[in-house]
Amino acid sequence: MNGGAEAVREALGRDHALGFAFQLMKDCSDAEIFLVGGFVRDALLGHPSKDADFVVRGISQEKLEAWLSEYGEVVFVGRAFGVYKFKPSIHPEHDEIDIALPRTEVPTQDSLGGYRDFSMKSDAMLSIEDDLARRDFTINAIAYNLKDNTLVDPFGGLKDLEAKILRTVGEPKDRFAEDLSRVLRGIRFSATLDFTIEDATWWAIKDAASHINRTREVDDKTVFVVPRETVGTELVKAIHANPHASLKHLHDAGLMRELFPELEHLVVHSSYLDVLSKMHADAPPDAVFAVLLRGIPTERVGALLHQSGLDALPRTHPLRLHANDITWIVATLQDGRPDPTALVACDFERFFMNERAPAYLAALTAQGHEDEARRARLRAAEIRARWWATDDEKIPPLVSGNDATNLGLAPGPAVRLLLDAMRSAQLEGQVKNRTAALHMMEQLIKEME
Repeated sequence: MNGGAEAVREALGRDHALGFAFQLMKDCSDAEIFLVGGFVRDALLGHPSKDADFVVRGISQEKLEAWLSEYGEVVFVGRAFGVYKFKPSIHPEHDEIDIALPRTEVPTQDSLGGYRDFSMKSDAMLSIEDDLARRDFTINAIAYNLKDNTLVDPFGGLKDLEAKILRTVGEPKDRFAEDLSRVLRGIRFSATLDFTIEDATWWAIKDAASHINRTREVDDKTVFVVPRETVGTELVKAIHANPHASLKHLHDAGLMRELFPELEHLVVHSSYLDVLSKMHADAPPDAVFAVLLRGIPTERVGALLHQSGLDALPRTHPLRLHANDITWIVATLQDGRPDPTALVACDFERFFMNERAPAYLAALTAQGHEDEARRARLRAAEIRARWWATDDEKIPPLVSGNDATNLGLAPGPAVRLLLDAMRSAQLEGQVKNRTAALHMMEQLIKEME
């Protein structure tokens, strides 16, 4: 672990947009300002710190709101609970920063374990220790006091960080019963940080796993207590960061049976998951999940992604999955891999020079077909170099179907065949400009007559 309070202070200083907190402390001398949660945890581990959350105590909600409104843009979506989204005026490009008064959370009487099944109450004079008590894991229940450059650690989070142990704050069964999504968060933290889950916490995860698909009736509709977007987000973050470890945890906890039932009979064989241990942390998410789902019928891929929430991430999310591409990769892996050097150029382009090609090549590599992937990358690079194209740039065609019909070829399947032949000739460098391409097209049409 990296240097205690000083490590947090340094991480705070590296993000200039967070300097507003020192101005707040200067203007409101009664205020106590704390950095909390993942920012503190990551800084202590020496990891890049982001998503800063602040707790401000000792001043009224009205005074805090007035100050935030003067110094930046405030979104009052959580105003009733003293929770705000803030963007400093001098750094409008920065992501929204979470700022809150200290608060307590108590499960509602009819709670089924949803993240909204809480009665929340903010109190400007509540101690930071009481605020930290509502958090999920000890490593996330450490606060940094900006005023005196100290850490507040009432639940032994520092010790658990040192020992690489994941442990709940308080009684594990209570923490997971309060919010079932914490089951998935626990597996994500364990996999991404390479932490061991403490025994009592692990057994509580296993006990709660069977409830992850719990539903309730809302406005005459059946909805999941844990929204599928939440499930999908936690799964994709965990599996993308550490495919083998996270999937093993999911299986051992009984979550695989709940979320990926068709995979249950496959993952009991250790070799099925072993392939995923060969995937790099930066592998495209589509590749990871194509390799995971390679053993199920292709017609079930989309449904499985949907029922586990993996297709529910927003379009702008960097880990968003593409069900159609994953299905295509699974089908290609199952149907027999095309030889990248034997394909005609237009077919090679369809397999290895499109948006899904990086994921397909990563999946090939993970399954031990490194040479095949290498040859595909080499041929693609040669074609792109021939046309001065970048890796993410499509090479514009020299001719079109209209050109074929203008030259006298009747519309129909023959046009498609002709265009494929012309595309192959272009990619291989046999024609290098439109004039030459039109001449070659005219000759081919004559030969087809």
